[in-house]
Amino acid sequence: MKAFAQTKVIDIHSHWGEREDEHHTIPEFLERLYEIADRNNVAKICISDPYHNGEGNERVKKLLDLDKRGLLIGFAFLRLGIDGEQQLREAYSEGFRGMKVVWPIEDYSHPDYYPLYREAAELGMPILFHTGSVREIPRWYLIERYGTTAISDHIREDVSGKMRPIHIGEIAARFPTLKLIGAHLGVEHTGEAVEQILSHENVYFDITGDEEIQRNAMEILAFYKGSSEYARLSSRLLYGTDATSLGENGTKYSVIERLFDEYGIDDRTRKMLLFENSAGLLGLEKISKEVEGYGSGS
Repeated sequence: MKAFAQTKVIDIHSHWGEREDEHHTIPEFLERLYEIADRNNVAKICISDPYHNGEGNERVKKLLDLDKRGLLIGFAFLRLGIDGEQQLREAYSEGFRGMKVVWPIEDYSHPDYYPLYREAAELGMPILFHTGSVREIPRWYLIERYGTTAISDHIREDVSGKMRPIHIGEIAARFPTLKLIGAHLGVEHTGEAVEQILSHENVYFDITGDEEIQRNAMEILAFYKGSSEYARLSSRLLYGTDATSLGENGTKYSVIERLFDEYGIDDRTRKMLLFENSAGLLGLEKISKEVEGYGSGS
């Protein structure tokens, strides 16, 4: 089995989390993150904080300001239906280069959000959309959307329905220059996620989450191997951890390499999923050239 550290990595989806990370100061968190990145040959980490409402972006901004190595790329969390273009422009001016959304007031594809999506396209900021079911729903959202703080099965189903992959496809068709990332390969809507990748040039999906999601991605690649759709799929899947704590950052990197071996994924596809697809999406031509040909002798 190849050492994971032999392959350059971009983590497209990570968090300044709500768990034990609160017991670290920001400099301590950053130093620990550097150590984990160095051990696993991680070149960039796209990071957001949707857990602390408006304060989450302030926390990430402090990380970005202290990140002298340039490891982090900030994705600003915006509340669809509450925040708008002004908040996005402010985030961009503060150094954020992507946007993270979850818990929309209306469907992701609702026309009320078009001005925000248009602004993101003009700024060149990709949008990372949570897709599929959700375990946690914040208090502010429950009050704003449902007028209650009590979570029911009906509310969970309603919220999840607003975040299905098909809505991302509708946005992609309307804003062809906007780069859209669906998280978790659609979770329970994997087939729908694959259909959006095959139908739209500007749609990507990350394979973050638990091992089952990453295993689903490997099975999809194995199924389409040798077909005309394989090139599109393999160039639109992105690696990430969805880590919400330093402990997860430190342990998740080894899982995908084991699955690559188990499913016989070729070296070229591994490089694309772990690094090249995200580098192209994020416009990281410099580091992409620096590692051109890495692993060629392994």
